[in-house]
Amino acid sequence: MSCDQAERGTIKLPTAQYSKFRKSVIQAYNEHQTLCLEAAQKLHAELARLSKGMRQPIAWNTVMETAKKQVKNSGGTSFGYGNYRNKYDGIDFYSLEDNVLKDKAVVRKGVKTYKKALVRPMKKDFSLLALNAIGFDVGYDAHIRFNVKAHTVIWSVSENNHAVDHAHEHPISIKFFKLLNEIKWVRGTGGEILYTDEHQRDSALQYAGGGGSTVNGRYGPKINQGAARR
Repeated sequence: MSCDQAERGTIKLPTAQYSKFRKSVIQAYNEHQTLCLEAAQKLHAELARLSKGMRQPIAWNTVMETAKKQVKNSGGTSFGYGNYRNKYDGIDFYSLEDNVLKDKAVVRKGVKTYKKALVRPMKKDFSLLALNAIGFDVGYDAHIRFNVKAHTVIWSVSENNHAVDHAHEHPISIKFFKLLNEIKWVRGTGGEILYTDEHQRDSALQYAGGGGSTVNGRYGPKINQGAARR
């Protein structure tokens, strides 16, 4: 069932811990970008292997699904006793398709048409951030911004269908909230993350006090650590 969601909050961090927190969050972003590039390179190699010798035109949709499955399976590691982890679980393979397949123009008898062509993924498409970056996007709808002078970090999710749910499932977001939970809060620091969705807004005229937003995460020295997920 569809549900448009949005979320936003400004958290003030202790001055002594701000630089380390900011650096750790940016490093998490860079590590994810590096992993995405690795996955794209493997996807390209697998597509090249599977399509070798195929007659034109190649059914790239079918080949792509097979290649993605192979690459995903290659990232799995078993730790015994039923414990299993796949380093590619947080990779959006759908978004990687544009990095390995491009529309190529073909002109025949004066008529221009386009066909899919296999291309190597470029490092510039998975650029890394400097450790003094002031912010970046997370997935499709989430954003993390730093205000260095105020020692704050802003978490926001633009309104979209299940945008908040998807944002919190992203590996960078998981690391971001884990780092927030590790902060040793002092007086004058902390903050709240507010959440709203279309159902909450619809209730505004149904009963007194309906509508508006709810607290989805609360941080500070007198508050139990951890974001309050719905």
